[in-house]
Amino acid sequence: FDSPGIIAYYTVVRTGSRNEVEAGKSGFAHFFEHMMFRGTDKYSKDAFNELLKSIGADNNANTSDDRTVYHTLASADALETIMDMESDRFMNLKYSEEDFKTEAGAILGEYNKNYSSPFMTIYEKLREGAYEGTPYHHTTMGFLKDIQDMPQQYQYSLQFFDRWYRPENCVVMVVGDFDQAKLLAL
Repeated sequence: FDSPGIIAYYTVVRTGSRNEVEAGKSGFAHFFEHMMFRGTDKYSKDAFNELLKSIGADNNANTSDDRTVYHTLASADALETIMDMESDRFMNLKYSEEDFKTEAGAILGEYNKNYSSPFMTIYEKLREGAYEGTPYHHTTMGFLKDIQDMPQQYQYSLQFFDRWYRPENCVVMVVGDFDQAKLLAL
């Protein structure tokens, strides 16, 4: 399919809930899906969002059992800008302990909203029993007790980021209307 003037830029990180094998530490892959929008020295959270808006880009992320994906849909002439923004946040993510605690509270709110449905509660219990002894025994959100303790895990969050958000765990994929040689040069 042709996509004249449009690109989709993906960064796939090889970490999902299956990588959360340490007791009491479930939910961090999903947590980082949120934290990656907190900003850097170069692109604060507001500057990041304003730049995306100015180039007409759509940017989001999702986490599953096996991976976390960050994606941007934009005009093809924004490729260099997007690569600069994305590489900066993957290399220079910066968040304070206060920011961390704020986001941990938002994650708890998301959990409470999602699990107010009896179907989600059943799904959580089903996975816990069906996959006992494997890293798939908890949902991507994580166990409630771990999410409730998350505000106390700032130091662990730094370790998690350093462990998984590394070049050897990331794949960049670009599809759409772009010049291959220019992409490789960037």
